[in-house]
Order: sequence, then C-alpha cells, then structure tokens
Amino acid sequence: MRIEAHPKTRQTEARLNDGEKRSLRSKVGQRSSGRAVARRVFRLLAVVSLLTFTLVASAAAQGTPSITVVSPTPGEKITTTDIAVQVKTSDIDTACQWVGTPDKAGQGNIHAFLDKASLGTLINIYCGTDTFTIPGEGITPGQHTLFIDLASNTHADMADTMQKVEFDYEPATPKPLPAAKPAGATPTIQIVSPADGATVDSQLTLQLKWDNFTPTCDLEGKPVVAGYGHLHVVIDAEKASSPLAGLVAMPCQSSVPLDLSGWSAGQHTIMVALAQNDHTPVPNAQMASITVTLDNSAGAGGQVMPATGQPRSDAASVSPAIAVLTVFGIGLAAAGVTMRRRRTRNV
Repeated sequence: MRIEAHPKTRQTEARLNDGEKRSLRSKVGQRSSGRAVARRVFRLLAVVSLLTFTLVASAAAQGTPSITVVSPTPGEKITTTDIAVQVKTSDIDTACQWVGTPDKAGQGNIHAFLDKASLGTLINIYCGTDTFTIPGEGITPGQHTLFIDLASNTHADMADTMQKVEFDYEPATPKPLPAAKPAGATPTIQIVSPADGATVDSQLTLQLKWDNFTPTCDLEGKPVVAGYGHLHVVIDAEKASSPLAGLVAMPCQSSVPLDLSGWSAGQHTIMVALAQNDHTPVPNAQMASITVTLDNSAGAGGQVMPATGQPRSDAASVSPAIAVLTVFGIGLAAAGVTMRRRRTRNV
C-alpha cells in the first residue's frame, strides 16, 4: 500500500534538499505504520478482554447443584409394594466412580431417607442414575414422607438441596419386617478375594463370605432386626476425614463390583464391615480388611482435596485459562507501549 504525504508535508519538501526529503518521508511512513500496529494491538486487547469476561461469566453461570423429585408426587397414593422414585439433578456429576472419594465441587451422589432425614433411616446411596426403587419391606401402610437430597463424595448432605414428598402408602400386599433371628454365634465377615497385597485394576470384584448373618438390601434404613443387616465397604478408612468418607458401597451380596477409577494409583486399604439395618455396627462383629495396590493407569488419576478440606469453587477451574489470557494481554499491551515509544523517538 502506498502512503501519500500530507499537503503540508509536500509544501515543506519543496524547501528541503534531497536528503532531508527522504528523512521526512521516512518519518511520515513510520508514524503511519506505528498507528496501524497500535490499532491491531488494541483490537487484540479487546478480544482478550472479551474472552476473559466470557470465561468468568461461564464459571458464574454454573449453577449450584440441585435435585427435584419427579415421582412420587406430593399426596400420591402408592399401591405397589415397592416405591418407584424418579429425580432430576442439575449441575452435579453423580458418576459412581466418585462415591467415597475426596470431595470436589460439582461431584456427589443421592441420599434417600424415609420419614426422617438421619443416618438411621438412610435407605441407600444412589449414583449414576435418576431412577431407583425403595423396597417396601418393613414399611407400614399409611402416610409417609420421603426425604431426598444431594451429598458430597464423602456423603456430607447438602442441606439446601433437601426435597420432601409426603405420600399415602397403601400397597395391595404389604410386606412386614421379618422375625428376629435367635441369638447365636457372633456374625463374621471375610474377604475371599482379592488376596491381601494383590495388585488390582480400577474395575474389580470383591468376593465375600459371612457366617451367622443375613444381609438384605430390602431392610436398609428400616428398624433393626437381630440377625439381619447389610455390608459397608470403605476405602482407606484409616485416612477418613469424616465418619462416612471412603464409603463406596452398602451391598448385601457376596460378589461386589467396585469402580475405583476415581481413586489414585498406589496402595489402598479395603475394609468390609457388617452393619445393622440402621447402619450401626453389628455388636461384637469384627471387620475384614486387606491392602491392595491399585493400578489405575486407565482411570481418572484420583481426586486431590484442597488444603482447606472443602470443595473447590467452580471458578477455580477456569483460573488457569484466565491467567494465560491475562499474561497474553499484558504482553500485547507492552508491545503497544514499545511501538509508541519507538514512534515518539523517530519523530
């Protein structure tokens, strides 16, 4: 592109010799070039500012985790023995691999309670699904209240997400609690496999064996019945930061599949304990425990708890990108200042 001299510049050139004319034209060209560079720099700065604002706004737009109960509906009359539940969650990842792992913002699971929101009435922990069934065994006909909320990975209930639904339970075939088993030998539990000291993949199956005990998931969160209960599977119980931290499953079968892809590679302990219906320990029963080395090369690489022990804020996830854009913007600004200084020296 050819740069035309200003009329006053041409008048000045008429009074100058050839060398002075060339010098004057060079300065005019430098001023025009400097202005063009400055315009490009400021346009880039505007783009950087817009991107930074967009990232911050996106982080702010990530809403607080919430849950709503789709069914049963308030006042609904339920005539089936078991109670079908459907919920809708938002702004939370309830994948099963996070259950029990250190807390992280945006991750968690679902807790369901019957008639009272307490550990003793916790029906179960649900992950990776928005539909589940509450067994009707031990639920008497009449009015009941379902409590459902979101919980962190370590099962700290998010009280502000609690939903309460009252319903009329009128099943055609109610199923009462079983009769207590007569007192006998102390219940026992053992881990058949994997072996203590084994190296395992993130997807593994526990094989368990018990004596003098009847596990049944249908009674979880119901009144205590002697001889009945379920199992608690806990990872790294000795490092737990809270009573339920590390709890990954509450099964009632001898073969228990586990997804440990949310845990870091290396040594971990797996503990299995016998629990009564209300989740209290079975009196005098000993727990079983093994140490394994987790080969999690295909997993998520583990979750790191912030120094405060509290979930990270959503905004933290975009801070590296903002930092890069900020440095980039400062660099552009410095380039613009340098160009202007050079232009000033050349005039």
